[in-house]
Amino acid sequence: MPALSCFSLGKCKIGDEGATLLLDNLGKEDFKALAQLDIEQNLLADKGFDSLLSALNGPVMPKLRTLSVYPYDCSDATVAALQLAAAHREIALAHEPEVFFSIAFQ
Repeated sequence: MPALSCFSLGKCKIGDEGATLLLDNLGKEDFKALAQLDIEQNLLADKGFDSLLSALNGPVMPKLRTLSVYPYDCSDATVAALQLAAAHREIALAHEPEVFFSIAFQ
């Protein structure tokens, strides 16, 4: 399979368990070239975003440049942790009033 560079899963009703399985697999060889991931407007809560935070804080998706997420069903602490992870990796974070944000990896 050719290396995947863009993966859009927005509005797919992915929950916490699905996000965990997805993010675990994104560390595999076929996803090393992934530059854009869209998981916005799914059913993620804190547990799903914990998996995302683990991926952001680790060596997963080394070529990722853009990640679109929509954390509408998570705690303020999770949003803060996402912002911290973004700052740690020098990620530009666009934040709109609806708590939608696109994370662009430098």
